[in-house]
Amino acid sequence: MKGNLIANCVRESGDHGPFNSWDRVPYITDIATGKASIVPQFRELTRNFIIATYSSQEAIDTDDGSAYYNTHHNFFVYAADGLKSDFGGHDNFHNDNVYAYTNNCWGNGNMNEFINNTCIANSGSGGFESDCHKAPYMVISGNKIYNSEGKLSKKICDASNKVEGAWPDANTVVAMAKKVLEFE
Repeated sequence: MKGNLIANCVRESGDHGPFNSWDRVPYITDIATGKASIVPQFRELTRNFIIATYSSQEAIDTDDGSAYYNTHHNFFVYAADGLKSDFGGHDNFHNDNVYAYTNNCWGNGNMNEFINNTCIANSGSGGFESDCHKAPYMVISGNKIYNSEGKLSKKICDASNKVEGAWPDANTVVAMAKKVLEFE
């Protein structure tokens, strides 16, 4: 999925988001490994502008066992959470994305990656102060965080994740979107 403008679809509830997936039934393929396997080729979601209003849970909701998503170079605005991977989800990689005005940059998951993203969090904590211990086997590294206070009281997983400051102004956020979507 590349180069799309997507707005919310699930307005009657706060569950899900503009993109929602489930991987409850494995398929046997030889695309990723060259021999029969339930491991698929990674699905790529890139250069998309996704607006998750009406209290969306996520812009990209990888739900119920969803796995093998490479989500990179997207601009997500609003939504409660950035990376989500629950109920058996794994191998969901989010890198080089911009998450604008989200509550939590990342959530739980196994074998996931949240690397080199920019997250403008709605709150002072942004949900990052406690999430690292909830996400075993998850790589959280190199992220730039902005929040209402411009600081955090605790380290964010490792030293490569940095609070850049308080919320940037609208022109700066638009410039971030243009850069990640290659509109410059």
